[in-house]
Amino acid sequence: MKKTLLSILAVMLVSCCMFGFVGCVAALTPEEELVVGKYEVISLSITNSSVKASDYDYFTMEFFANRKCFVKSKLGATTYEADATWKINSDGEIEVVTREGRATATEKYRLDGDIISGTNSGFVNNSIITVTVSLQRIVEE
Repeated sequence: MKKTLLSILAVMLVSCCMFGFVGCVAALTPEEELVVGKYEVISLSITNSSVKASDYDYFTMEFFANRKCFVKSKLGATTYEADATWKINSDGEIEVVTREGRATATEKYRLDGDIISGTNSGFVNNSIITVTVSLQRIVEE
């Protein structure tokens, strides 16, 4: 009897956990499904900087179905990796939010076929910089 009750309890706990996790992530809309995938930089311009897309060893953004995003880049000896979240806002833009410590950056992009592009501004060293970037979906084999 004790073994049966423990088995039932175990099944209930596993079921609650499984259904709880499923309930936390809402299904993607058809528009969001188009975003999911890995993208690589094809063009980049930064105000007051000569850095361009071809200077990077790699610069990728990967959008996942759980609305998480992973940004990864390497420019010379400097590597950058960040976890972010994404959603499609009421204007139809892809909104990417990255948090680093107490700082939060929100960037907005548009999807056009297999290209994600956006122009975003922010403060760096008491100056406003504007970054315009385009990334193309890459098909991994």
